[in-house]
Amino acid sequence: MPESARTVRVQAKQVDRSKKYYSLFKATNVKIEVYNKTVTEFRAACYELTGFTIDRTDTLFKLQSEFAERKEDYLLFKARTTSCKHLHAHNNTHVT
Repeated sequence: MPESARTVRVQAKQVDRSKKYYSLFKATNVKIEVYNKTVTEFRAACYELTGFTIDRTDTLFKLQSEFAERKEDYLLFKARTTSCKHLHAHNNTHVT
């Protein structure tokens, strides 16, 4: 087989592989967009039903009432699979 034909075949395989990766990327991106929209809708529904906002960092959750007198009035906690450990509540006072 001539070298140019082999090169074309290798390039065609690379193009096919790139198309597959791109399709997977697009599908994953769509799933992430749907997930983000669902989470946003859920958070809005929780706020409308309870009056609490729920914010999250990588490891902590922050629960704050819309009726809080100060911005510093919130409950900060770390969720685990079996229980929640309260870290801070009401003006950063430590609670266990």
